[in-house]
Amino acid sequence: MLACSSCGAEDLHEEPQFNTPWKRFVGGVTDSAEDVVRNVVGCGVVTAVSAGVASWWLPGKYVLPVAGALFGVVCALVGYKYRFVEVWNVADIGKHVNVVIVVNDDVTSLEGTWQSNAITQHIHFQGGNRLERIGAGVFYKFTNLQSIVIPDGVRSIGDSAFEHCHSLTTINSHNVEAIGMTAFHDCRSLINADLPNIKYINDGAFRRCTSLTNIASRNVESIGRFAFEGCKSLTNIILDNVKIIDDSAFYGCASLTDCNSARVEAIGKYAFFMCSSLTNIILGNVKTIGTYAFYECTSLTNCNSPKVETIGEYAFEWCESLTDLILDNVKTIGMYAFAHCRSLGNINLPESTQTIGDYAFYDCNLSSVNLPTTAKLGQNVFQKARY
Repeated sequence: MLACSSCGAEDLHEEPQFNTPWKRFVGGVTDSAEDVVRNVVGCGVVTAVSAGVASWWLPGKYVLPVAGALFGVVCALVGYKYRFVEVWNVADIGKHVNVVIVVNDDVTSLEGTWQSNAITQHIHFQGGNRLERIGAGVFYKFTNLQSIVIPDGVRSIGDSAFEHCHSLTTINSHNVEAIGMTAFHDCRSLINADLPNIKYINDGAFRRCTSLTNIASRNVESIGRFAFEGCKSLTNIILDNVKIIDDSAFYGCASLTDCNSARVEAIGKYAFFMCSSLTNIILGNVKTIGTYAFYECTSLTNCNSPKVETIGEYAFEWCESLTDLILDNVKTIGMYAFAHCRSLGNINLPESTQTIGDYAFYDCNLSSVNLPTTAKLGQNVFQKARY
């Protein structure tokens, strides 16, 4: 057997075992990030992070040094089932379609940005029994990445970890509990996110995932700003444990029809702005509804909020299908809050009502209005209300 010209260490190279899909060719232990990662690429090709030149196996024959850039071409020409290569450069991850990242068992967090690339399509992990976190920006702008198998031990995915992965279609992880800011932002091919134990979805986590139809989790506790903004294919989401829906969380989710939010206590500004297919939302424990929260939710039929105290400006403007309004504890209704709600028939406001803002019920086809005499009314509250 010939020694590898890149390292001269004949004893580090052994003939591959064909009953295993990969084999490590680099001996020793190192703390450097470059030696944490190992890649398996192509049809059984193994790459290991090293320094500049690649060693390449022809099964049972010899080792040849080849430049990393030539590696894919050479392997394609050889036609052997198993081809092995060592590459000493993390950036070379982006040169290969299929990648297996082999993580040392003492590594708990995968960190660092591995440069954007448009080549890699599939990523699997080997080892990494203690891996708990995929760090910020690790797979940022891997625009051709279609699938990734996340190790079972991973509990959190960092900020922008998969941002702009335009070809990623699904994400599955039964143990991930936290997703960082913009972690999957602009993953425009992502259809399904199977994350049954997810608890914390931070700002912009799935922003503009325009193909996302479903989030499978009943354990979500918090949803950040813009978390699902622009997810125009999202049809439903269960929020059994969420107490706050932050600003613009579902802004422009035009296909969202139902939102189970029994424990929600506060809905932020623009939270469901222009969710034109939303027909039903449970607001039983909500105390605060922010400005523009349900603006132009044209299919919404009821607002049953027995505990709500504050309704922000323009909160339900242009909700043209809204027929039922139950506000047993309301104190403040902002200006234009229910303007242009032309299907709204009866309004019965409780004695707790203190302030009704300008044009709050402008252009509503009201048949009757009951409100306390102590309530302070703004300008033209019922103008064009036709009751």
